[in-house]
Amino acid sequence: MATKSKNSGRTVPITAVLVLLVCLTGIALQLFIAIYKDRSYIYGNPFWDGDLFNNVQVQITVTDIAKYYAEYAGYEQLSDKEKVDEETIRLWREQFDALAAGAIQNAAGRGEHDALPDGQVWANTASTSLAALQQRTGKWMSDEWDKLAEQVWQTQLQENTKLLLADKNSEYNNLKRAVTRVDPFLKYTIKDSRRQMTFSNTRSESAGTDTAGEETVHTITFPMKEPRPLHQELNDYFKQHGLEGSFTFYAIAAPVESAFAFDTIMAKDYIRLLDVRKQLQYEMAGLATVLAAVALLLLHVRKHREEAAKEIGMRVSNWQRRIPVDLRVALLAAVPAIAIGCGRTMYNWGMHFPLFSHVFRWALLSLLASYVLITISDAIRLYRHAGTLAAQRENAYFVTLFRLARFAAMRKALLLKSALLFAATVLFGLCVFAAAAEFKGFVLLSVLYIAVYVAVITPYCLKRIGAMNIMAAGIDELAAGRLNMAFEGNGTGSGGVLSHMIHQLSNMRSGLQAALDSQLKSEKLKSELISNVSHDLKTPLTSMINYVGLLKQEVRRPSESERYIAVLEAKTKRLKELIDDLFEISQLSSGTVVPVIERVDVAALLQQTLAELEDKIEASGLQFRVQVQHPHLYARLDGKKTWRVFENLIHNTLRYSLPNTRVHIGLLETDEHIVLRIHNVSAYEITVPPNELFERSKRGDVSRHTEGSGLGLAIAKSIVELQGGRIYIDIEGDYFKVTVELLKDTLQKHE
Repeated sequence: MATKSKNSGRTVPITAVLVLLVCLTGIALQLFIAIYKDRSYIYGNPFWDGDLFNNVQVQITVTDIAKYYAEYAGYEQLSDKEKVDEETIRLWREQFDALAAGAIQNAAGRGEHDALPDGQVWANTASTSLAALQQRTGKWMSDEWDKLAEQVWQTQLQENTKLLLADKNSEYNNLKRAVTRVDPFLKYTIKDSRRQMTFSNTRSESAGTDTAGEETVHTITFPMKEPRPLHQELNDYFKQHGLEGSFTFYAIAAPVESAFAFDTIMAKDYIRLLDVRKQLQYEMAGLATVLAAVALLLLHVRKHREEAAKEIGMRVSNWQRRIPVDLRVALLAAVPAIAIGCGRTMYNWGMHFPLFSHVFRWALLSLLASYVLITISDAIRLYRHAGTLAAQRENAYFVTLFRLARFAAMRKALLLKSALLFAATVLFGLCVFAAAAEFKGFVLLSVLYIAVYVAVITPYCLKRIGAMNIMAAGIDELAAGRLNMAFEGNGTGSGGVLSHMIHQLSNMRSGLQAALDSQLKSEKLKSELISNVSHDLKTPLTSMINYVGLLKQEVRRPSESERYIAVLEAKTKRLKELIDDLFEISQLSSGTVVPVIERVDVAALLQQTLAELEDKIEASGLQFRVQVQHPHLYARLDGKKTWRVFENLIHNTLRYSLPNTRVHIGLLETDEHIVLRIHNVSAYEITVPPNELFERSKRGDVSRHTEGSGLGLAIAKSIVELQGGRIYIDIEGDYFKVTVELLKDTLQKHE
């Protein structure tokens, strides 16, 4: 995508414009930081307040000058004896006497009785004499001891004086050189109030005074009222010695040749001041030019903002939006800190540092500027599309991390094991190897750690990896619909989370297999139900159609018409019963039927059912034997639906019992139930398992010659289970037994 220039007619890619804008912005930031860092050079000389001046020039140079005049004034005219003050000699004597007394006490405590050592040996060296004093035993003689001790003291005094003079002479020469070479860069005046003396070098002619000005001259006096922490010790020195000093420093534009070829730091810093000021002029001019170019590019981008927005959206914003929104905000907040850190380490352009350092900082600042611009543009887009912002908040890094942590905490044992494994491997390993790198003794511990890691951690991880592979393979098999795979532990151990998951996957496979078998069985039952119901509906419907056709024909005898109508009425009733049964079983299966539970006399309900079906019982030729344990047996039931159960069971007995046989019906109570048992001899050989007889449209008469919908037992079972009861069938040859258990009303007694 490109934009056309009006003057040249050539196209300028908007991408190139954006890249140039970012590069110039980085240069502008770099120039601004450089100017800001050296802003103190525009007016005044920052050297006077800097650490370099106060650490080197003030602290060291002023200390040397003050010490030279306070402690070494007239030092060359003094004799060796005068150079050692009496206070120092007194301290030496006290130390010697204390050591000698201690040596005598140690020797006396040991109780040794040897001859006195040669006194001349004591006089050779102080250390040898002290050792001899520790060995002295026998009868103490004060005259000999005083003589020998004095010899040792004089020897030690000479040695101490010799060492002290060597140190003081060396220090004096160093101070003298330091004081001599400060001219013409430092003019000082020191007043000693104790000795009423004044020391100064202001009479010396100085080449540097010609260049003196406000920014090249700096005066400091001691003691100060509020000294810097760095100058506190020096300030106390002036007070202790009764000194007052004024020190005027001069920044010279060029080093001055001296006897010591002294190239001062102040001269170099003043030269740097001039160079930095000149550099600042170039930097400010460059910043103005770059800002003007940036402004022109921004106008160009604004003119073609649609193209620029599209370009940024296609090339940049897409990858930026992959970063979670909270991390983008955190990075945006870190930009100022990174820029400040970059500015603090930025070198002056005039210094001789590698070009790479400047290029690196320019590239870093350019990237920061581009990131800020892109983030602001993306923030505006998110503000305008609230739905997008809400979606990105849901996928924020810390929100996702919290969600993952919550999921991880669901299995605290697994979380604890993972944390311990991490600590035992990563953290502990890092500590061990870091200690081994620092201390050689930890090398053996590192070797031991590696051995334990290989022997314990590696098999542990391999077991878990194997368990994960088993789980992955099992999931793939389940996804492919292959349910015959056997999950094996493969040594993953027992009791662990992964082993538990594998066991659960195995249970899931078994459950899916059972569900699949149930589904297949249900499909088969549906198919059979449709086939059987279609057959049951087709039979009366066909008869009805045929007899209606006969009625349409001319019939000469009224008796035949009446017979046809009677058949139609019977078939219509049969069809209605089938439809009612289908409707009832569908309601019971859907769970929409709510039973009306009340206190019901089951014995009376059974007698009522038998009375209503008495005509059919007598017509069947069967002999019913009814035994009721008590005239009144109560239960908490839905009376109407329970009557439907009894009716279906008796109808089922009438249809499928062998003619001229007995049917035994018993009603009794147990501790918790009212039990109904119906026993009869089947007229057909029952080849169907007892449980399947409760399925819809299932008959013991496989040929389906008898009347009935095949839904009676299914309806009875649904009603009984709906009321908390149980019904089951036992078959012994041709002997058919149905047992119904109903919950007894335990709060009521027999009436």
